[in-house]
Amino acid sequence: MAPRRPEEELYDLETDPHEVNNLAGDPAHARTLRDLSHRLMTVLTEQQDPRVTEPHCRYERAPYTDEY
Repeated sequence: MAPRRPEEELYDLETDPHEVNNLAGDPAHARTLRDLSHRLMTVLTEQQDPRVTEPHCRYERAPYTDEY
């Protein structure tokens, strides 16, 4: 079984094109992570993505996840 990915990921693709060093937990990048998260949630809300609009999103349960 493949290892689980971290909840959040942030990479500097100019200096780390292979996405080895996850910057999401680095306090120096907290503002960037917060800004990008806000932009993502805005788009998901505007598009009425079920992961944002449904209280119990169908994509967070089987068969879409490994939780049964």
